Amino acid sequence: MRHALTGLVLLYLGLGLGAAAQEFHVDFDFSLALDPATSTISDLDVESDVSVSWDFFTLGCELDFEEIGLTWVHGYGGFDVGVAGLSWDGLFGAVNVAFLYGLVTGRVTFGGADFYLYYVMADPDVDGVFEMGGAFLAVASLPGGAKMESLTMFGADLEGISFSQLGVEKEFEFTVRPQPGLSAALQFTGQLLTFTGLGFGCATLDSETYFSKDAGFEYQLFTFHICTPWALNFDVEVMFTVQTKSVTVTPYFDFQYGCIYIYSEVDIQPPIYITGVNIYGIKIVAEFGPVTVEELISFDEVNHDLVLDPYWERFSVEVRQPACCGGYARFRVDTYFEEGSLNIFDWGRTDFRLEVPVSEAFKVWTEMAIDPTGLQELIFGFRFTW
Repeated sequence: MRHALTGLVLLYLGLGLGAAAQEFHVDFDFSLALDPATSTISDLDVESDVSVSWDFFTLGCELDFEEIGLTWVHGYGGFDVGVAGLSWDGLFGAVNVAFLYGLVTGRVTFGGADFYLYYVMADPDVDGVFEMGGAFLAVASLPGGAKMESLTMFGADLEGISFSQLGVEKEFEFTVRPQPGLSAALQFTGQLLTFTGLGFGCATLDSETYFSKDAGFEYQLFTFHICTPWALNFDVEVMFTVQTKSVTVTPYFDFQYGCIYIYSEVDIQPPIYITGVNIYGIKIVAEFGPVTVEELISFDEVNHDLVLDPYWERFSVEVRQPACCGGYARFRVDTYFEEGSLNIFDWGRTDFRLEVPVSEAFKVWTEMAIDPTGLQELIFGFRFTW
């Protein structure tokens, strides 16, 4: 741990010296949680992001620490000249001691459209065998706020990929992923064409067409988003494959009246019989100058997790006041209620959070949680940005 922190300091100093007269950015976030019962450290979370830019070129490094020491190293960089750019990302898992992810992205803007070329490699199983692939994406805006995207896949797609390590809380996620099982040379695997936000008066249309290398045409999906003058709206999906056609109608209510929002879902029976409306939560938000009051009630925490478990109601008060250097000090109290509690008003827990800016670049904060048994959490933290 000591050597890792020393390396972090040396990295900051090195980037700082090399960034003289250049744009230098530091984002350092530190939080320390104490166990009130033992007065020992129960959680440590340190996130640091350091980057330096020379004209059109950027180089940066993100380091994460937890109680076990250094956990993640995320390096990134690239250059951007407006109409074109090239960037790269690399992820190293310090606990697994393994290189896990690499991505190179090229971009060109031409004729009002953006064109992206991706090459990615990943080792999500940490077995030393990398899956690799590429993709070409074209994005163009259409009249009326609609958008067209064409994704040509050469062993990679934009379905997303995540990385985790045993004993580490934070996970890293990236959008571009190699398609599972592909590690050979680049080869065409599929084509996806989408249109979103095509307007038709009171409805909008999304279209998705997919071809694969093995099966050719796979499906055509049309999705209509229909709004009515009432709170009842519909999503209508029409799916075509080579041999089948299906229509799915999903009605839903949008109950929102000023400061009141009602969480609901529609009970239906085939083909389209609305048999009832299930209201599973209510949220009320009111503002009184610098004070915001919020009441959130959950009627079905089993199927809809709206409130921190095991509670069913949260009452929050937040106060924001102007403070140092154009920032705001924030004090928030969240009180939770537990059904069947023996305490007055079914009180179950109260969380306190105080944030105070000390300067334009430095902010300190603290959190505390109490329940009927006493003090449960005590956290101190600060964030430095420059």
